[in-house]
Amino acid sequence: QIYFHEETPRCLHAWNPHQGSPISDFFFLDNHTQPIAGSSLWKYVVTLANNNTEIKISSCDGWKTLQTINFKSTAGQQLSFKAEIDRTSSYITLSDRANRQLYVLQIIKENALSSQNGDEANGSSSSGFARVFVKSIAEFHLASTILSFAISNASIRRYKCALSENYLIDELEDFDEEN
Repeated sequence: QIYFHEETPRCLHAWNPHQGSPISDFFFLDNHTQPIAGSSLWKYVVTLANNNTEIKISSCDGWKTLQTINFKSTAGQQLSFKAEIDRTSSYITLSDRANRQLYVLQIIKENALSSQNGDEANGSSSSGFARVFVKSIAEFHLASTILSFAISNASIRRYKCALSENYLIDELEDFDEEN
């Protein structure tokens, strides 16, 4: 953050979430599908470094890292991910071009009201989210490499898997812990 209102601009705050590694992707965790009046934007950020294999979730209020996730290859191959986030900022998708793998990270944003009451409430309180974290990582093997992609809509759904076909059983809510 730089202050330009003086003759010589001065640095107000320097933030180095990956200890010198260049940031390769950067996403704010704002829901662009349901804007909430009075809620502030740009409170939490996801930064990715080292070919998107190091992921950090940080709070923009105190620039504190809340969670770090590192992907390592078991076969010793170089990992390099293409990253994308959905419009609700609830799912980050990583495509590994070399190894034909797809990873989906589910991000949970618990608001302050639900953490106090012990339940999941819809909406956001005026103080923002109490906790933001990656809850789960799903891994999928791909038949071919994905060179480019965009996410138009993402949600949790339950499928019954059979050898011949997959079909949708029913749609689940994001907060359905049992399923």
